[in-house]
Amino acid sequence: MVLIDMNTNLSPGVGKNNSSKLINVCEIFGLSQLITEPTRVTAHPQSLIDLCVTVTPDKIVRSGAGAIIGDGDRKRAPFLVLGLSL
Repeated sequence: MVLIDMNTNLSPGVGKNNSSKLINVCEIFGLSQLITEPTRVTAHPQSLIDLCVTVTPDKIVRSGAGAIIGDGDRKRAPFLVLGLSL
């Protein structure tokens, strides 16, 4: 599992070249991107720039973007909840 601050917007509908390249790299290596909510919230637009990628998404019980942090450049820290096997 990797937590990445890529500053490449993976929000749905964003067709930037860098986003497409990152998605292709993830597909090549079998990586799943777990965060689907915006991690940077401004007046507009919102963006999904903080990513959590893994090859074992079945080990993740829950993932998302947490509460807003700060006033100006409002960030939401991504989080993961791992499942434990006993």
